[in-house]
Amino acid sequence: NRIQSFNYSAYPNPVINELTIEAEKIDTTSRELQPFEVKIYDESGNEIFNRKMKDAKNKISVNGFKGGFYYLHIISEDGIIRKKIKIEK
Repeated sequence: NRIQSFNYSAYPNPVINELTIEAEKIDTTSRELQPFEVKIYDESGNEIFNRKMKDAKNKISVNGFKGGFYYLHIISEDGIIRKKIKIEK
């Protein structure tokens, strides 16, 4: 049986310069971190960031983003985890 687990943390919240995403998506058969995708949407639902991630710890610069609320989506084979984040300027 192949069992997968997926845990993540995104911090800090609110974000000032850089958002850190730490993820653990373990395939219990291979014991390897499985790739996942990160998308960020603005309050109007426009996708403003999209990147495939392979590392356990990832940093995203938000220097080009305006201050306000955004929606972080972490997408894996298991589904989508959603989190509201605030960017302060």
